[in-house]
Amino acid sequence: MTVDAIKQQLPSCNEVGLTLDGWTSLNTLAIMLVIVHNIDQNWELHEVRLVFDEVYYLFCSRFES
Repeated sequence: MTVDAIKQQLPSCNEVGLTLDGWTSLNTLAIMLVIVHNIDQNWELHEVRLVFDEVYYLFCSRFES
């Protein structure tokens, strides 16, 4: 997805929430997802996924047994 496509999906309001979701796959890849949330005037929740990528080994090596 391009930057312009992401900008079009972002809400036009001034207040949003950011969520970081991280997990490790069965093959020990560490994955992180960044999500923008907002609630519109009708109290409907909207989200835009900004980043979905592997977290580098440097940050995950201390969790290995």
